[in-house]
Amino acid sequence: MRRLIKGLGVCFIDVVLLTSSIIFSYILKFDFNITYLLDNYSTDIFYIILLALIVKIFCFQFFKLYASLWKYASMHEAVNIVLAVITANVLVILISFMLPIKSPISVLIVSGFMDCVFITGIRFIYRIGWSVMINKLKLNGDRKGKRLMIIGAGEAGSVIVKELQNSNCSHSEAVVIVDDDENKKGKKLHGVPILGNRNDIVRLADEKMIDEIIISIPSAPSAEINKIFTECSKTKCKVRILPSLSHLINGKVSIKKVRDVQIEDLLGREPVKVDLEKIASYLKGKVILVTGGGGSIGSELCRQIAAFSPKELVILDNYENSAYDIKNELSFKHPGLKLKVVIANIREKQRLDFIFKVHKPDVVFHAAAHKHVPLMEDNPSEAVKNNVFGTLNMVECADKYRVSKFILISTDKAVNPTNV
Repeated sequence: MRRLIKGLGVCFIDVVLLTSSIIFSYILKFDFNITYLLDNYSTDIFYIILLALIVKIFCFQFFKLYASLWKYASMHEAVNIVLAVITANVLVILISFMLPIKSPISVLIVSGFMDCVFITGIRFIYRIGWSVMINKLKLNGDRKGKRLMIIGAGEAGSVIVKELQNSNCSHSEAVVIVDDDENKKGKKLHGVPILGNRNDIVRLADEKMIDEIIISIPSAPSAEINKIFTECSKTKCKVRILPSLSHLINGKVSIKKVRDVQIEDLLGREPVKVDLEKIASYLKGKVILVTGGGGSIGSELCRQIAAFSPKELVILDNYENSAYDIKNELSFKHPGLKLKVVIANIREKQRLDFIFKVHKPDVVFHAAAHKHVPLMEDNPSEAVKNNVFGTLNMVECADKYRVSKFILISTDKAVNPTNV
């Protein structure tokens, strides 16, 4: 009922403006000689106004001018008005030729221009006035805390909106809902308007001055969540999410379950849970040897291991520059760490035997290897000497000196390899 009354009100304003444009056009045509107009054209003016109102209101309805939210009017709405006015005035001119009405063509053309000015002007005055009022409220601090956009007008979204409205907390308020179901657009959910789909997120976030976006579609697949999150991240709003149904206890939806977006929400799979306590149990207070410790994988291993307070960290590498760099980095970050850099080649069994004998490692991370597959396919003998026999040397030394754990690090470049 409220929407009907509002629509009739806008239509009434249009009737007044359209009538005024025709009257003003006649007055301009006859140099403000109102007496002459009344004596010679009063009947024609009445009929042309009646014809124009019927045709123009019909065209406005056809172009959906009464379906737009003029608080958020933009260039799209302005173009729509111009198209509606041009169509309506062309029809009025054509129909007037068929009727015994005395109406100069120039009057109808001028009234068409006035229609554009009046109809567009009144709507954009309302649009500007609304923006000024909202900004004034914002500056005066009269708005109710955080303004929320809810994505999803289903059961979950309904629960979230209702809880926000019923809670005693006044720091958050749902002001707009977005849903891809076009049948829901223009309707309200617990009094909150549904104003668009995912493509409108950026526009609505700006127009409604949204502080935070809540994605409340727990049944949506991760691919859809990913696309929606991509749109949300184009705004300056904080984005939170209602977890998938599999993450909700007993499937119960609640505002308390809303949390920050996590990587598993976008990937659609559970993250690997690392048991840090278990890792610490075999690193803390132990002698750790990392081969290839200056490389990309080995150096990161050293960084992670250093955080677990080993008794000693031995970095083995055959390239002094990279080994020197990681040593300096770790010495700066962990000044209490006992650190030793050994320059050696894993192909040399006797050298390895000496290193194991002196340092007596408890745990070995073997990351020393040639890893660039295309190069190794061109140099297979080097790949075998280093990756095969070098690893064999490491395993035999680890076995000889009773190393408790030997971890072989696989290459990160194994893409379509060819056997050598």
